[in-house]
Amino acid sequence: MLSAAPESGIKTAIQAAIERWEQKAFTHLERCLCCTVGPDGDLKQVNSAWEKLLGWTQVELRGRHWGEFLHPDDAAAEWEMPFPPPPRVGVRVDGLASSPKMSHDGKEGGILERETRFRHRDGSYRWLSWRILPTQNQFCYAVATDITAAREAQLTIERERNLISTLLNVASALMVVLDRQGRILKFNHNVVQTIGDTGAELEGKYFWQLPMLPEELPTVKTAISQAWYGIVPPDLETHLLTGEGERRCITWSYAISFDSIHQVNYIIASGIDITEQEAAEEEEDHFFPFSLDLLCLASFDGYFRQLNWMWPKTLGFTMEELLAVPYLEFVHPDDKYATQREMEKLAKGEK
Repeated sequence: MLSAAPESGIKTAIQAAIERWEQKAFTHLERCLCCTVGPDGDLKQVNSAWEKLLGWTQVELRGRHWGEFLHPDDAAAEWEMPFPPPPRVGVRVDGLASSPKMSHDGKEGGILERETRFRHRDGSYRWLSWRILPTQNQFCYAVATDITAAREAQLTIERERNLISTLLNVASALMVVLDRQGRILKFNHNVVQTIGDTGAELEGKYFWQLPMLPEELPTVKTAISQAWYGIVPPDLETHLLTGEGERRCITWSYAISFDSIHQVNYIIASGIDITEQEAAEEEEDHFFPFSLDLLCLASFDGYFRQLNWMWPKTLGFTMEELLAVPYLEFVHPDDKYATQREMEKLAKGEK
């Protein structure tokens, strides 16, 4: 039968081995913040990663309460740690309350998981992801990793999504948000209104699966391929077919949203319906050559943009000569002032 003394010696040796293993683990986990927290919530042991990441030395940290370094918004939340909060923090203490960020099951050895903001020595805050293990002697072992970059990237994505949603709701153009492969993620009501569909089956389809003309599909696929590589495609004119079989002429412009590592996040296609404008231009092209009147298109910079055949025939100038100089050069000196005033009124939108 073994005596009590040898048994006590074995327990002491085992405990010493455990402590040596813990010390070794603390020393080698340099990429993580490691600490031992006492029953009162004070930091008992910290590794050198604290100084590297948060600027605090081990001497400055030991004996201070874990909660002293929390962001005020996190400290004022419901306390979920297995030790009391710092006395000066006004929080509601409900013990180990349930939380979606915790995997603690209330049993000894359960691990608590929590994301908090910890104060840097310079006054800024870093997001940390904690895994906290309570022990039998009411001490806790805690390991944290820095997730600030991931949090900021997620916040940027959320802001971008909110902005895109706002644009979709207020834009007068056809707006389609695509993933980098060209699949439709979101679209606004103008798309549904134009193609005469309910829109229920659009999400998840490829952009070129919208009801377009077959001969236009290769050009559309090429544009999306360019966007996949981060190259903004040039504006593209296509035709969408409505439920009644009508063709709507759409001019598409593209924009690309990049993530934090500059990979394509979204492709945003905005389309302007120019069907009426195209019809007017076609009518103009048919009307211009056959009119016996002098017809022209002029811009506010003072030059002709388009003339029909009656101008060279009537005035004796070539088409090139008429387009090369300001049109006031062909106006009688007595009429120039009145002509210029009328053009100024038109430029201001006056009648």
